[in-house]
Amino acid sequence: MSSQSNIGLASQPNTAISSLSTFLASDNGIIVIFFTVLLGLLLLGYVVSKAPTKQTKKKGRVEQEPKKKSPQLTPKKSNQKLKKRPVTSGNKPSAPAHPLRLSSLNGHTSAVLCVRISPTQNYIASSSKDKTVRLWALSDLENGKNTMKHSRISTEYEYPVDLDWTSDGKLLFVGLEPQHRIICYQIDNKKAEGQDKNWKLVKEFTKKHQTSINSLVLSRDNKWLVTCTDADVLLWNLKGDIVAQIDTKQMKNNCAVISRNSRFLAVGTFTSDIKIWEILYDKGGAYSSVNKTHVMSLRGHKGGILDLQFSNDSTKVVTTSNDCTWKLFDINKQYKKSEDPECLVTVSNPNKKPFQKIAISPDAKAVVASSEGDLFFYSAKGQLLKEIKSAHIGTITHVEWFQSNDRVVTSGNDASCRIFKCPPINN
Repeated sequence: MSSQSNIGLASQPNTAISSLSTFLASDNGIIVIFFTVLLGLLLLGYVVSKAPTKQTKKKGRVEQEPKKKSPQLTPKKSNQKLKKRPVTSGNKPSAPAHPLRLSSLNGHTSAVLCVRISPTQNYIASSSKDKTVRLWALSDLENGKNTMKHSRISTEYEYPVDLDWTSDGKLLFVGLEPQHRIICYQIDNKKAEGQDKNWKLVKEFTKKHQTSINSLVLSRDNKWLVTCTDADVLLWNLKGDIVAQIDTKQMKNNCAVISRNSRFLAVGTFTSDIKIWEILYDKGGAYSSVNKTHVMSLRGHKGGILDLQFSNDSTKVVTTSNDCTWKLFDINKQYKKSEDPECLVTVSNPNKKPFQKIAISPDAKAVVASSEGDLFFYSAKGQLLKEIKSAHIGTITHVEWFQSNDRVVTSGNDASCRIFKCPPINN
């Protein structure tokens, strides 16, 4: 029974095929085939007609159809004047030219943190986050050249945050981060300028600081080096020995400087007061000690101290603060008789921003201050002589006067140093 069922099932496909063949051979089958083919041709023609045509025949040649032009948008007229873009050098933006700008020192590849003029006026030294210290030959500037030759030395895995010269211009002390080290290079002025061979590492101080160095400055008599970190202020001799540690009793120290006559040491902290300590000597002029407590306080600011500097004659101190002012103090007072320092001048920033860096001219007749990338020249009486907008692109990191009192050098986060002429002081 099952075998017969299987035979019946197997024979069904053959029966269907035979029936289909018989139908297609009939008149009705031919008609069905005809209309099926016709419908297919109509569908194919419809699809071809809707496809985009890229080429057309014309006079026996195949020509490319002209491309449709996209409509151009006409910019709307505006009454606003277009702002001038700063001059660029390569892909790096640079500050716009200014009549008082005498020269630009380009070569660093990252932010320049400090710039110092040698007391002999032979070189400008600059330190940068590109882990190099560079020496720029001032003789090129004096000879009217547009570019200045320079030599450089790599500080390898550390970057130099601050530096300063001895008064004879032969030694250059450098503070390095992130290892908080202090090293010293000897500069041979007899070697050819612009050559790397005039550098020689001659000293490395024993590491004492445990936090980042904020400032490093030498006394002009080559006796002392002062370094400041958030946590401590140290007084060194140039052999690398710590002579004194100043206890400011503050949570954060911002900067410290020593007077030109090596008598006073001033510290600015996150508070609004500047405190001054006295360095004591015996009758023979040898170092004795540093007062355990400060002998003077400079009061009047309403914010943390950002920068300060003694005048060349050590009788005045110029200061900046987060309160958007700079002040000039007279410290030539009999403090042992409780006579307080006197604030001579207070100047507010017209842009209502803090002055970050400040310096007083060697003759104490002018002051230069920076706020972000802007540079301000003032008389020592507080009169604004000139404001230079965007002297640097980014923050100005240091300002310093030439001994001639007529020029300043600046450094900035835009990887450059610049030299500006001081405008005339109106009497």
